[in-house]
Amino acid sequence: MLANHLYQRICIELKALSRLGIPLIVAQLLQVSYGFVAIVMMGRVGTLELAAIGLGTSLWVMVFLATLGVLIVVSPVVARGFGAGRSAEIRNTFQQGLWLSSLVALCSWWIMRHIGGVMSLMSVEASVIPLVESYLQITSWGMPSVCLYFVCRFLCEGTGNARPMMLIQFLVLPINIVLSWIFIFGKLGFPVLAVNGAALASTICLWLTAGLLLVYVATAGRYHHLKLFRDFSRPSLIEIGKLARLGLPVAGLLILEAGFFNAIALMMGSLGQTALAAHNVVMNYVTLIFMIPVGLANALMVRVGQAMGESGVAEARFRGLVGIGVASGAMVVSALVIVMFPQAIIGLYTADPSVAATAAVLLVCAALFQLSDGIQITSAGALRGLQDTNVPMFISGGAYWLVGVPASWWLGMYLERGPLGLWLGLILGLTVSATLLGARFLLKSGRLATR
Repeated sequence: MLANHLYQRICIELKALSRLGIPLIVAQLLQVSYGFVAIVMMGRVGTLELAAIGLGTSLWVMVFLATLGVLIVVSPVVARGFGAGRSAEIRNTFQQGLWLSSLVALCSWWIMRHIGGVMSLMSVEASVIPLVESYLQITSWGMPSVCLYFVCRFLCEGTGNARPMMLIQFLVLPINIVLSWIFIFGKLGFPVLAVNGAALASTICLWLTAGLLLVYVATAGRYHHLKLFRDFSRPSLIEIGKLARLGLPVAGLLILEAGFFNAIALMMGSLGQTALAAHNVVMNYVTLIFMIPVGLANALMVRVGQAMGESGVAEARFRGLVGIGVASGAMVVSALVIVMFPQAIIGLYTADPSVAATAAVLLVCAALFQLSDGIQITSAGALRGLQDTNVPMFISGGAYWLVGVPASWWLGMYLERGPLGLWLGLILGLTVSATLLGARFLLKSGRLATR
């Protein structure tokens, strides 16, 4: 009888998680497809351009994730208000989130225009640097739209409404493909812009995405009762401070994680164009697949947050464990796909035999860390649902920078194992992070449930 009841609970939660998670996964996949399109097209331009677009995207993603981290807490705060039926709390969180996003937009724009200086410190090949810096200058103008989009997106996610983001990304992706084709290759009378063309296409589409979602939030009937844009409140340092105190540790975690991957990319850049291009090929593919657990983690954050407002910690713990289990299963399947079809995956990106040979080795490493990657991101998402953000930042930061980076340097650079050594250190860092974050969720939710 108990087993049957548990089975029913799991089925109910899987359905609820799927309703929210599948649209989020699709939206995430479509959004990162911008980078996939740019990488694939740039592979037809040249190895230098392929290396530049990969490194430029890596640095852009680092700033992107920082803005995401600061603003993502709008989602669990809205979710808790939604679960408890407090409309005024949702409206206030949304409005103060917009004020916070204005400050974040200014900071992220400035950082994007100066972050390229790190390449000189890491001895990246000189011919790559100007292309990357130009890419970052153009994409910096898209950061305000990213911040606006995030606040609207997290309002929708927190209220259990994930379809608008998916539908908007379905609409914008073909536009991105066409614009990338025109600007990168110089079609329809436009000059050949190569790397700059990818940056311009991406920036235009980011503004289009943000504008469409803002119009939806302002006009959708399901949000009329919240009066989101009526009696717009002034900036409240207290409310903005509360969001920032929750969001800054998340931003710190994501920066440390992105910095970890960028440190590997920068060390890879010192090994030459071929190694960096192969790294970018494999990293772009695993980033695409990583959107599955990212979407699940965002859905899990909302489900846990809503449970905290509706039912309490015991239900939140249950939902967290189900979500982490689903992500683990999905990433095992992903690892099997990589092992079974490595040449097909590499063939999507490049025909260069030297790049393909190095990428084949790195794909094996990618298969090894799929499970760890899924567990660490969904555990972090479940902890955000509990509004636990400080300890996870220290856990992941320690795993990445005290374990992963030193191991990568020692294996790849000091022992001269090259790209393989760098990726073995990456695997070690992710595995430590996954183990500790999973344990943190179990201990944290268990203690809260006992109280």
